[in-house]
Amino acid sequence: MISIASATLAILVVSPIQGESLLLTKPRIRATVSGGDVFVSPGLGWNADSPATIGHGHFVFLGQELAANSRPSLHTLPDRVGNRSSDAILHRWQIDRKRVHFLCYDQMDGSVRGVLERHFDIVSSPLGLAKSMKTPAFSALEDVARKHLYQATGTWHAAGPPGWQMASSGWPVSQFFRRDVTFDFWPASDGQYEWYVSEPGLKGLSRLTRWDSSRSPEKGGKPKWTETGSWTGTLAGDFYVVAGGADRYFVSGSDGRIFLAPRGGKPGDPLKEVWTESPVALLLHDADAGKSYAFTKEQYFEITDPIKPKPHAVTFRFPINRAWDANKALETAAKCGRVIRGLPEPK
Repeated sequence: MISIASATLAILVVSPIQGESLLLTKPRIRATVSGGDVFVSPGLGWNADSPATIGHGHFVFLGQELAANSRPSLHTLPDRVGNRSSDAILHRWQIDRKRVHFLCYDQMDGSVRGVLERHFDIVSSPLGLAKSMKTPAFSALEDVARKHLYQATGTWHAAGPPGWQMASSGWPVSQFFRRDVTFDFWPASDGQYEWYVSEPGLKGLSRLTRWDSSRSPEKGGKPKWTETGSWTGTLAGDFYVVAGGADRYFVSGSDGRIFLAPRGGKPGDPLKEVWTESPVALLLHDADAGKSYAFTKEQYFEITDPIKPKPHAVTFRFPINRAWDANKALETAAKCGRVIRGLPEPK
């Protein structure tokens, strides 16, 4: 979460790739392993040091081969994920075996309210095409054939049900106005999505709600969103959703705890805490195996219930809230990816 209030947790770092200024949305690392590569996606920080060559809030992600000691590569997509007048936006993305998915915020209105009251979409693009975009955003689509391919193969899916971003106070879900309302999404099968929102509830508990989308029968029509679950718990502030089969887990960005949403039951049932020990430092999704893993300072485990931790030898920079360089985050994610894949460190 990037906001004035969380400025001490969202640290500006400089990446050695062409000297970009890259900002990790949390010092807690999120990464995905897909095929033979590992990926992370930092957000762009708005300051005088952000170069125009990759700036203007476009979606970027870094990738690196797991088995080889290769140099990281930077990929820039033309859709915007930031607002030049404000950093107060949640950076949310997912990468699976075939596609890159990320939240895109409209740029036509410079106000913070306008960012989330206007177009707010989940953009999806084929992973292979996204990996080919290694030039600055303004030149990424100069190739006419690639531009047509991007438009033909990309999808722009309305993020969440209509009106979800209007909280009870009447303010949109923005980190300036509602710092305690956070959200994430998960790509389901066949181009559909799950949408999750956490907001304050009663007696100090938060309320977590899930909606599922379905396609409109009309070409170009908006998707239909249906509420499919709600739970209560102490999952407050920033969080990330991961899937384990039909189960959905939620990793707290603030303290690294893990919660499980019980299947069935009644609306408002409590979330189950499945991990409250050493905080999660890195969250890693294996898109090929359909599994997610968490790494703490000394242990790692598949996110499941029950959790069965194992020791690891990956060195983390602690405390967790220390500044993370984007390439260092990718390097650490690659080491963790090799652990779960049983690969040796490249020489």
